[in-house]
Amino acid sequence: MSDLDATIVIGAGGFLGSHLVEAFEQDPRRPLLAVDRRPPEAWSRSPTGPATRVLALPAGEAEALAALEAAAGAGDRAGDRGAGWEVCIHAAGPPEGLRGPADCQRALAGLAALLEALEGRVRRFVLISSAEVYGAPVGDLVNEAHPLDVSSPQGLYRAGAEQMLRHWQARAGIPCVVLRPAEIFGGRMPPEALVARAIEAARRGAPMDPPPPADRRVDFVHVSDVVEAVRLCLDAAMGPERFEAFNVSSGRAFSGAELAEVLGGFLGRPEAEAAPVPAPRPATGAIGADHAFRRLGWLPVHDLVSGLEEVFAAPAPRLPPLRDKVPLCRPAIFPEDVDRMVRQLQGVSVGAGPAVPELERLAASFLGGDYACAAVNSCASALEAALEVLPRRGEVITSAYSYHATANAIHAAGCTPVFADIERDTFGMDPEAVRALVGERTVAILPVYLFGRIGRVEALRRIADAHGLPLIADAAQAWGSYHRSARRRPVEDALCFSFYPTKVVTTGEGGILAARDPAFLGAARALIQHGTPVAAPAPGEGPPRHWRRRQERFGHGFRMPGPSAALGASQLQATDPVLDDRRRIVGRYHERLDPRFFEAADADPEGLTCANVPISLLRPGLDRERFLVEMNARELMVSAHYDIPVPDQPVYPPAPGAWPVASDVTARVLSWPYAYAMPEGLIARICDAANAVAAQLAEAGMRRRA
Repeated sequence: MSDLDATIVIGAGGFLGSHLVEAFEQDPRRPLLAVDRRPPEAWSRSPTGPATRVLALPAGEAEALAALEAAAGAGDRAGDRGAGWEVCIHAAGPPEGLRGPADCQRALAGLAALLEALEGRVRRFVLISSAEVYGAPVGDLVNEAHPLDVSSPQGLYRAGAEQMLRHWQARAGIPCVVLRPAEIFGGRMPPEALVARAIEAARRGAPMDPPPPADRRVDFVHVSDVVEAVRLCLDAAMGPERFEAFNVSSGRAFSGAELAEVLGGFLGRPEAEAAPVPAPRPATGAIGADHAFRRLGWLPVHDLVSGLEEVFAAPAPRLPPLRDKVPLCRPAIFPEDVDRMVRQLQGVSVGAGPAVPELERLAASFLGGDYACAAVNSCASALEAALEVLPRRGEVITSAYSYHATANAIHAAGCTPVFADIERDTFGMDPEAVRALVGERTVAILPVYLFGRIGRVEALRRIADAHGLPLIADAAQAWGSYHRSARRRPVEDALCFSFYPTKVVTTGEGGILAARDPAFLGAARALIQHGTPVAAPAPGEGPPRHWRRRQERFGHGFRMPGPSAALGASQLQATDPVLDDRRRIVGRYHERLDPRFFEAADADPEGLTCANVPISLLRPGLDRERFLVEMNARELMVSAHYDIPVPDQPVYPPAPGAWPVASDVTARVLSWPYAYAMPEGLIARICDAANAVAAQLAEAGMRRRA
């Protein structure tokens, strides 16, 4: 394997960068260094080549440069010893949040440091810029001599990056190429891309938000044609003094209306029988690529229609196509998760094995070291085991607003649930209601943390301490909530988490029992393993003798299988990005849903915990059942979690009016679809449909009252 084939791709996790890596991996001889600031699980595509190394840069600039220098081969400079990397392709776009010259100056300083770190380590540098540097082009076919426009922060950054590369090239003495592609589209394009937004708007039959400028015409180029232009740049003969810029485009510009007409043909709109490409007009916006043809032999293979044919034929990653049924939840399963499960399945132990204690150690570390953890096959199993360990049976005070699995676990443990009403702002138990219910038969207080909201647990802790009661929490939906709160630490005696597919972390089915007291957790472990504790060796016996099984009490088969634990251990590493994305989705729903019809369900009043499930309350007077029927008829699987209080389930004797807040919330709550990396356009589509249905219901209600 020759070093002359070696390539660094910066921005490898993005739209264009992922396509470049995928193309280069077709040659298994080519060593690749795939570099990005995002964690690998957030990349558009996971590299798979046998000679590909993945480098996720740390957050700090100095740390990132040190990591890149080390990966590129510190002290192994191309000019010194003839080794190094053949080419570096910089495919990362402008940093997010550019608002003015000061932001651009800081971003360009980072690029300057990158170029300095790579000096002597690469023999050719390719910068993917953009035709955006031309601003609002003047003329029919804009060529590379067109003046650069620095009126926008993005244009200023890109133009500054090109000038910086030109000066660096003169000093470094290696050939440098700048590619200025037109508007790129194709598979894996981000939801904010112009074509992606136009497709979503066309599907909804609504104008683009925000709309493209009315006087602007846009040239489009397919991502595979840009990849081919990069490949030709690498193959072209160039002297060390050479600096060249190439436009990469189709040479045909379209207005927003013309693009909508083309998309209408793909979506079967009645106003578009087919998908003809409108004849290009002699107007501004088209980018000329004659220089790339003469110098590199490059020509685009795709026009707008053939490129869109590939886009519409490709399956959407991690989400169903937008025209299909939108499920309530799609779990975030990353390639690394699948790899871990496969390795576990191919190992010597499919049952339990090393993945289970690894998951337990990771979970305990995640909780800050205050708890030891036992992996179980469900959160309900964790609750039942925790309650069975208690020294006596009696009443357990819990929330009237929960999934009925909570009360089932109380019954299964031989106890009786006593239901407390909730607070509207946290959906957690009202401490005053709990205080009024504590009696001689009370053996535990069991709060429920719905949607990631912990509520006023400190007040419940004080009540428990005053009466000598354990505080055992159903934290099924709250994994990560304490982790994200810098001002709050866990105060519960035990926490029971769920790793069901709808949760932040999933093991398929499964959960974690976390406890402060090692003796408490040891007794629970015995229950989890059919009443058999882990046998400790006698003095002088050496390692534990695993063949000894002594049943000390009746127990259950609550153990978590090894493959599930392997999945969970991998999933725990992505808790932060998944939580961040959940909060983004919650915020978008709150922004887009019409407050005339929907009440936002905010996090706890002090803002300490993480609201990780998007919910709202339908305004009083609107028919929730009719609303859900209408939304599901549109294949938007909106639901209600949960539609009645637990004590109102048929298995319990009637007690009308005993929990008024829980009754009101369960009568109006709505659960919205969510998935990792959920496109903004899909959230907008759901909210637009919800607003329209709610408006129809409100109008129908007014007509009935009239």
